[in-house]
Amino acid sequence: MIIKVKKFCGVLIASLLAAAALHTGQAVAALPDSARETADNITETVDNIIDFSLRQSGAKSVQEWVDTALTDGAGTTSEWYIIGLLQYNKSIDFSGYADALEDYLEENEISSASSRLKYALVLYGCGRGESDFVRNAIDSSVGEQGIMSYVYGLHMFSNGLRSDSITPEAVIQKIISLQLDDGGWAVSGNKSDTDVTAMTLQALAPYYNEMTDVAHAADTALQLLSKLQLDDGSYRSYGVQNPESTSQVVTAISALGIDPFTDPRFIKGDNTLFDGIMAYRLDDGSFSHTLGGGYNQNATVQVFYSMIAAYRQENGLSPLYIFNAEGQENPTQSSQEAQEERNTSEIQTASETREDISNGSGEYDTGGFNDGALGYKIWIYAAIAAAGTIVLSVLALKKSLNKGNFIIVVLIAATAVIFVHFSNFQTVSDYYSSDSDEKYTQFVTMSISCGSIAEQSSDERIPDGGIILPETEIGINSGDTVYDVLERAAKKFGIMFDTKGAPSVYVSGISNIYEFDFGDLSGWLYFVNGESPSVSCAEYSLSGGDFIEWKYTVDLGKEFE
Repeated sequence: MIIKVKKFCGVLIASLLAAAALHTGQAVAALPDSARETADNITETVDNIIDFSLRQSGAKSVQEWVDTALTDGAGTTSEWYIIGLLQYNKSIDFSGYADALEDYLEENEISSASSRLKYALVLYGCGRGESDFVRNAIDSSVGEQGIMSYVYGLHMFSNGLRSDSITPEAVIQKIISLQLDDGGWAVSGNKSDTDVTAMTLQALAPYYNEMTDVAHAADTALQLLSKLQLDDGSYRSYGVQNPESTSQVVTAISALGIDPFTDPRFIKGDNTLFDGIMAYRLDDGSFSHTLGGGYNQNATVQVFYSMIAAYRQENGLSPLYIFNAEGQENPTQSSQEAQEERNTSEIQTASETREDISNGSGEYDTGGFNDGALGYKIWIYAAIAAAGTIVLSVLALKKSLNKGNFIIVVLIAATAVIFVHFSNFQTVSDYYSSDSDEKYTQFVTMSISCGSIAEQSSDERIPDGGIILPETEIGINSGDTVYDVLERAAKKFGIMFDTKGAPSVYVSGISNIYEFDFGDLSGWLYFVNGESPSVSCAEYSLSGGDFIEWKYTVDLGKEFE
């Protein structure tokens, strides 16, 4: 009898937690079972992601998924899934997607050289290598936008394509010359980035056994990646552990013809790269960007194609990005830039949308379920009472209700009431509408804009004129940083923003516009009094009268010089 009561109580507690989560708008993600996945079920991981994607899109087959959701997302969200599927299921017809991608490229100006080469690579994989876009991209884009444009260009060369403006040998030497002192590569700065290093290795891999200098550069980079690996088998980027960086490393090692899950250099304690990825697996087969987080599109698709890269290495097939060497042995014939959506983390982890500010008033309609804490708690109290009543009623119907059971249920309900009473559940609207009553003695002015992309893209996320927040006066306290002001403005005006890392905070997205959304060199920069500081926004202390500008760049800020 006591066991039955415990079961009812478990249901009661679960119901209460679910109700609270639904009310506050917070997702409660199930923790993945790290013990249920091993390096022997790579294909199961791939198939689970495909099954998840079919359920998410409503498609009943992979072909239908390609013809509907992936074709609809051509040019925006589908490319990395397509690359994976091209190398995993040869029975799929990609012509509809390829037509849609060509239409997208014809209708939109692609300003990023790296992005042009990425699209060219996908088109080549779909059998459209002779298209004008592919030819023009190779002739005009290789090396035009830093390391990633060399990486993408080398992928194209590894598939047999050539440029009139630069040779594969020249690209290889340029990439090697960009290797940093610590052994890796980065888009900017003198400290290597895990993702960029892995993606560069993917491009160099086909030449590893052919060129001594490539082998030396790759071996040095592998040593760095082994050193950067964490004890749980994963990697950290911008201070955040994530599966995307680990996926890039898996793709790179696979491209070199090395088993990524058994190589001793990439086993820390008892944890492999596979363990580092599977810790982020959710029960529905998708993956999160952070431990305990919810579904993340970037994390899921990067795990997807990294597992396909590992599958191909395991079966002696060509690397992920070599599309014309089916059945060829892996060792050197590898390649590829394992995807540039790199842990851009995070993508769209926040679903709140910014309200229109085109009237320049700076006021937002935040709405809300209830304006007071007591208001929403009354509903939760009612849910607790209802749940307790249901439990007691069921016990009574089963003739199992007695004094002891009654007391247990009442105690659990009372505990739940006390927990709710002393907790502060804050809804999204509560968060954004909350404005401190604190009186400020100093003020700064801040603006947020994405004018660099306003004229070249019709993306619905971009407001008229690219103005997300016009010049607005915001109060500060002594010691407040640029990050503090951004957070304060986000709450007051309902502006979504996303960050990575701590304490060196990096702002990866504002108003649902993220780094790398408009090219490999795109992202958010901040300026104070016209200067771009060299420290994190969370480390730059402000003074009264300072003028802060957040600007979206497509070329590492060069357009603002």
